[in-house]
Amino acid sequence: MLLLVLADNFLVVFAAGARRPVELLAHRVLVQAADAAIAAKKAFIVIASATSVALGIIAIWTNTGTLKHPRLAEKLAELNTTTTAWSS
Repeated sequence: MLLLVLADNFLVVFAAGARRPVELLAHRVLVQAADAAIAAKKAFIVIASATSVALGIIAIWTNTGTLKHPRLAEKLAELNTTTTAWSS
């Protein structure tokens, strides 16, 4: 939990925080489900959400070239000024 607070980039946040809760939630879903098909559907949804977060981090890195929070704020400010100038 401390690593989540002290992390300065999205990759560390994902590695520290996303993995363990997803595993616990998937285990709980599988234990609670009586039917195997229902358990498979619920497990897919849980795993797909973690995959979506990973894809979002990849999209951030692809568009900005960084995952560090301070540099990301600078890059987004640059993107905002170019987008504003381009849309007018």
